[in-house]
Formats: sequence, C-alpha cells, structure tokens
Amino acid sequence: MNILFLNSSRQWGGNEKWTCLAAKSLAENHGVFLACRGEAVASRFCGESRPMPFLFEFDPVTIHMLKRMIRKRRIDVLIPTKKKDYVLAGLAAKQTGIANVLRLGIVRTLSELHHRWIYGHLADGIIVNAKAIRDELLNSGFIKPEHIRVIYNGLDEDHIDSLAHASGLSFSEGLHLITISRLTALKHVDHVIRAFHQFVSKSPDAHATLHIVGDGPEEPSLRELGKQLGINRRLMFHGYTENPYRLIAASRIFISMSENEGLSNALLEAMLLRNTVITTPAGDAGFIIDDRKNGFVIPHGHIRQLAELLDELYRHPSLVQKTGVQAREDVIGRFSMEAMGSQIEQFLEECVNRR
Repeated sequence: MNILFLNSSRQWGGNEKWTCLAAKSLAENHGVFLACRGEAVASRFCGESRPMPFLFEFDPVTIHMLKRMIRKRRIDVLIPTKKKDYVLAGLAAKQTGIANVLRLGIVRTLSELHHRWIYGHLADGIIVNAKAIRDELLNSGFIKPEHIRVIYNGLDEDHIDSLAHASGLSFSEGLHLITISRLTALKHVDHVIRAFHQFVSKSPDAHATLHIVGDGPEEPSLRELGKQLGINRRLMFHGYTENPYRLIAASRIFISMSENEGLSNALLEAMLLRNTVITTPAGDAGFIIDDRKNGFVIPHGHIRQLAELLDELYRHPSLVQKTGVQAREDVIGRFSMEAMGSQIEQFLEECVNRR
C-alpha cells in the first residue's frame, strides 16, 4: 500500500508524534507520505513530505493538491489526524475513490449532524488509541463497530533508551517530579502545581522540584501561579525540548492530571523509563495503570489527594523504586512498534477492501 498521512499542525504534540511513529512502523513494507503545513512534523517524518496550505475545512487549493499527490503517488489510503484534516481528506478521498481512515486520540462526543457526515459518511474507518474513545464513538449510533479499531501507541524502546541515557543527565538528591504536555487548559498542569504547593507547605525542608516540559498558551498563567504560591524557585519550566527522555530518566515521578486523553505517549514513555506514574483515569490510563502496583490513579481534580500521595512517596522512596520497576516490565513488548505497525496495516487493508 501507499499511505498518505495528513497533519496540519504547526506545533509538535501527541498527534504529530503518532503520525511519525505510525509511518515509521509501516515504512518497511509500504510507501509512506505526508501532507503537512509546517516543519514540526515534516522534519521528523521518515518518508516524502509535501507542504500544503490547510487554510480551512473546504480549502479548494489543499483539496486540489491532495488529489494531485494521490494520483501521482498512487495513494491507496489517507490517514488524517486533525479535525480540519478529516474533512479535507474525506473530500479528496471521495473524489479519487480511495479509502479515508481517521485517527482520533481523545474522547469525543458525536452529537451534531455534521459529525454523522464527517465520521460516518466521509470516513471508511477510525483508528483510536483507547477503548474509552471507541465506546464513546459507538454511543453515537451511526458508526459500525467494525469501522473502529483500538490500536495502542507503539514505543520505539531502543531509541528512547538511547536518547534517555546519552547525555548522562542526573538531578541532585531529593524528589524530582515531571509533567510533560502542551500547556493547555485541558491538561490541568495548574492542578499539579497546586498539589505540589500543598506538599511542600507540609514538608518545607524537602528537596523537591517540579519539572514542567512543554509550551503552550497556559505557560504565562502557570508561571504566575507559581509566583503567587511562593514556589516559583521550585518550578523548572523547560519549554519544548527535542529530547524529553533525558529529563524523564533523571526524574522519578511522572504526573498527568489531564481531563481528556486517549492513552498518552508521554505516560507510556515514562513507564518505560522506570518512572512512577501518577495519572487521572482519563482514556485508557485506568486500564493500563494497576493502582499502587505499577503506578497510581487519582480522580480528576482531586488536588489534595495528589498532594497526600506526593508526601507518601517522599517518605517511602522504596515505593517509588518498586512501582517504577514494575511499570517498565509492564510496557516492554506490550506497546512495541512492531505490534502497532502490524495492527495498523491489517486495519487499513480491511478498510481499503471494504470500498
């Protein structure tokens, strides 16, 4: 097959990482191509990429360019990864007679008439990375179960391990926490900061630092929150970094208080790097994390409970060690690139053959 991925983002994030990982997992046996808007994805993509304007959902220039690329590269299937791209890919696929398989990485309720058109009529299949997303899509009543496939994200284990330990980065003694995400309201990094404040207020002599990796519109307000709480010197804002793995490996506790996730790449990578993971049950995190065995699950918004857990982990470092080791054991092999690639390949073939 020849597969054309679409990603209109100018920023690097979970969708963009998935696009590159999925392409890499398929590239050995298939042709992989990319239509994109900026260098965020193109610079990391393993196949041929083509810039396109992606101005709006019905952008005629982008649709024309997609159709030309489909015919020139003999594309068999499109995989759009953003809401805007779903419509552009669907229209181009309909006009060229090829399959269109959406990739959706968050729980989304489909209740409007245009949802039926985009997810039902324009799409030949939907790849999701969590059972919770599939279940919500099925609640719409207009998507057939066989048109949805749960495929967990793959981990490039050797590559991650190599990057994590290449720099030899290490932190001083104490409790080093890390959270990684786009700094948007849905990620609720403010909850992490408030819980961290409660913890250090109870244990002011603790050598504890919170590392915040990522950028986004909420960064100024998060920095201001740290100042208001008097803990700004304990917060390290690293911004976006090409290699977050060295920071994860040097930390010991990974925290995600996200309100809406499928299954976070960063969470799986932290588990691989022996971090003790603390997460909300958003998406499939509650299925992956066995509470108090390979990590901890805290209900969304329970800031005090998170603060109390941080205090427990500070006072019982053996629990951090134990859960971190178990976390790595539980993700090794289970979330491999090979498994991801073979499952995507099988589903794409089914979608192409259904047309």
